Amino acid sequence: LRSRLKGDGDPALHALFLRLGDLLVTHEHRLEGADSAYRRAVSIARNAYDAAHPIVLASEGSYAHALSRRGRHAEASAEWRRLVDAYRRTYGEEHVLTAGATATFAGVLKNAGEYAEAERFLREAIDATIGMLGEDNILLAGHYTTLGEILAETGRFDAAERAVEEAIRIRRLGLNVPVVGLTITYLADVKRLRGELAVAESLYHEGLTLMRPQMADTHHDVRRIHGNMATLYEQW
Repeated sequence: LRSRLKGDGDPALHALFLRLGDLLVTHEHRLEGADSAYRRAVSIARNAYDAAHPIVLASEGSYAHALSRRGRHAEASAEWRRLVDAYRRTYGEEHVLTAGATATFAGVLKNAGEYAEAERFLREAIDATIGMLGEDNILLAGHYTTLGEILAETGRFDAAERAVEEAIRIRRLGLNVPVVGLTITYLADVKRLRGELAVAESLYHEGLTLMRPQMADTHHDVRRIHGNMATLYEQW
């Protein structure tokens, strides 16, 4: 309706297409549809704002993240490398948006199996965030969770547990109980990978109990956890 009334280039449509993409990814797992919605958002943003505008960069980041979710890792990595350079040019090295983009790029590299480079970029983002915002800032929780995944997937389980436990500590400082539960399931992943299956099972159930009031079984994170639990039972 908005498109018919105002035209396809209406800047207000940008937020609607971003939201549509997020909903398709999070609740429906319809990645191709999300990809299309994010592309529309990028096109509208580029027509409405300068290339270095934060809305344009954020829109391009959402699209690149969708590429990564669809397994198009080479394209996603190339796009995020370009975006990190753009954030550095626009905001400088010591800026929260640059640190956030660097951390997201690290996650994309992790998904592509580029663990060494992913860890290097992620540690840069952690150090920068601590320097700007302190050791208890909520942004660090996501960074430590991703670091824990990288460390676990490369066999450094003790360090992985410490990273995820730090993420849980930071999450508990806030009020978002479902996200605390989600982070606990990442600790369960570490325990599963190192063979502590009974402990992992208990942590998965604890995390899901905290998540379920707000996250339905169709939520992409709940789907991931159920898949990991199925793998756990196959290992048992």
